[in-house]
Amino acid sequence: MQPPTVASSSSALASSPAFVRPSRAVTSAARFGSALNIETLGPFIYFIFFLKMDIFLHAPPSETQDKISFIINNLSAANIEAKAKEFTEILKEQYYPWFAQYMVMKRASIEPNFHDLYLKFLEKTSSRPLTREIVQATYENCKVLLGSELIKSSSEERSLLKNLGGWLGKITIGRNHILEACSSSLATPWVK
Repeated sequence: MQPPTVASSSSALASSPAFVRPSRAVTSAARFGSALNIETLGPFIYFIFFLKMDIFLHAPPSETQDKISFIINNLSAANIEAKAKEFTEILKEQYYPWFAQYMVMKRASIEPNFHDLYLKFLEKTSSRPLTREIVQATYENCKVLLGSELIKSSSEERSLLKNLGGWLGKITIGRNHILEACSSSLATPWVK
């Protein structure tokens, strides 16, 4: 079977309920304080990123997404245990890949001040499969950023990569876990 063309795949993917449409904002025109994340790399790079993944992300119902966003938005050191318990009751394992992308793209890449809080939250959920999904999503997002042409000229893109690098370090080495052998491909663009 021949792979679908980018145009037909893009339209099919965009119409899928699991696909989150990337921002059409131009990153070079992004102003200080704008909402910058990996989605701003452009629709084509974002689309290629999802094609490389083994599975398409199946998003939970919008009501569940809202509840998860509310939990993460209101997370603090004082309520972390209660929020973790509420989270595990709401989110089913089939949606872990979606949450991993949400956590990495919408939170870890742009909110480095909350990395420690998010890690404590993940520890309180006591879910190894969820942690594995988040680590994998971090690797994939780092690969996308390293492969982007914008990384050479855009300080915003380098900032995202720096934030994800710090997140990856805290979630792996910082917790006495080793980096995966396949992650050594992350360094390939820098060797060239």
